[in-house]
Amino acid sequence: MPKQQRSKLSGRRAHRKSRNGCRECKNRHIKCDETQPECRNCVISGLICPYLTTTPSAPNATDAASTPTNVVESNLLAAPRETDDVTPHSGPNFTVTHMVFLHYAMMNMSDFMALQSRAQPVIDAALENSFKAPYLLDQVLALSALHLSTQDVVQASSFRRQATELQTRALGLFNKAKDQLSEDTYVPTFLFASLLGLHVLHETLCRRHDTLAEFVEDFVSYLRLHRGVRAITAKYWHNILHSDLQQLMHTKVVSEKTEEEASGEDTRHLREFLKSSSTSSTSTEACLSALDRIQWVLDITKQEPSRSDVGPHAVMAWPLVIPDEYIEALYEHRPEALVVLAFYGAILHRHREFWIFGHSGSFLIYLVARTVGSFWQYALAWPLQSLGDVQDRKLNFGFGAIANFVLSYSVRLHVSTLDSLTALPTLTPSDTCVALYPSFHQSLLGLGPNIAADAPRVSPFDGPIYTTHPIPIYDEAIKKAQ
Repeated sequence: MPKQQRSKLSGRRAHRKSRNGCRECKNRHIKCDETQPECRNCVISGLICPYLTTTPSAPNATDAASTPTNVVESNLLAAPRETDDVTPHSGPNFTVTHMVFLHYAMMNMSDFMALQSRAQPVIDAALENSFKAPYLLDQVLALSALHLSTQDVVQASSFRRQATELQTRALGLFNKAKDQLSEDTYVPTFLFASLLGLHVLHETLCRRHDTLAEFVEDFVSYLRLHRGVRAITAKYWHNILHSDLQQLMHTKVVSEKTEEEASGEDTRHLREFLKSSSTSSTSTEACLSALDRIQWVLDITKQEPSRSDVGPHAVMAWPLVIPDEYIEALYEHRPEALVVLAFYGAILHRHREFWIFGHSGSFLIYLVARTVGSFWQYALAWPLQSLGDVQDRKLNFGFGAIANFVLSYSVRLHVSTLDSLTALPTLTPSDTCVALYPSFHQSLLGLGPNIAADAPRVSPFDGPIYTTHPIPIYDEAIKKAQ
């Protein structure tokens, strides 16, 4: 079966090699998207892309005539270079598709950002600052395209690509203007940081991670990017808290609640476990502080159970209120930091209906529990139990069965089955696992109704977010592969 067709059946994006990638990406051993004049990896990392410093030889008439059309079109999509003849009012080009994204944002942003009020002030700020802060409008369009990619299966790939292009352009424009922050631009800069954080968090959580190490690398990169951009507006934080944005973006609620002591009991067992452990004091204190912020998120949600918007915003605030020392411990893969991350997975799972999170929380819990080993099983009891009503005596069986299923399912299906499949019936991922492994699903019924109904119905094919993509299956072929 051709690789392109096999990739389509599997629901995974085809691997795109970057033989002509920039030198910086090659040195870092990461895949370059080859966007010129600056590739996306260099823009996000704040590096000077070698494409910018490469001076191409002047093309002759023959070279110009033989330039492929698709190369010209590709360059039109790239972030524009600064030239001497640019007028003060020149800016990024916008297409009819971009106008579609803008209209979609105007109609739906309050819903897909979990806002209690209308999102029109965000749209207005983006349009009013389109000249002095064009990066905000690009990021509004990027987030709109990203949300559309989760709603429209047919055009999902195209929408994701355009979301990435717009985000890359926005970051390029922001990097050029970030040193010029003033009273006139702190509002669009703050909004840009908030929307960028949503965008990159979704990308980080929904990306397919086969190992915990891969997830931690991406998550730490997200933390550093979001916190770094947000820190630029720190000197104007008082102004933001007393502006019209505070209710819209939940900044006042988050700021006030941050100072409150965590009072809930959900994290008590891990807190006691960490205090009694012999791990390094610096790492332990940082992990305890991050764990307190987990309890803080849970407490906020319990205080206002009737508001569906508070929980998601509190969960998204956690990466901004944890100490730098915890991020360093997470980067070093310290087990106590990884276990705290599993608790974050539990609150992600609680709010899995919010599209930014999806089913990423359950996968994160599985990866952590599989990695840290049995020594931490007691400390992980609460995250594991958050997936369903599991009794302590059944934790070993429950976790082992589910984790092995999640981690081995994709490999077995790819290698043993897909090469032999042709015209097949289609089911959505929410039904795929039950259809493929009915006996496994039945065996989970004894673990509690929530696990039996929820955990095995998550498809590892499309990652933890895109649960509406159709996946071809064939029951008899799968049974032979088992």
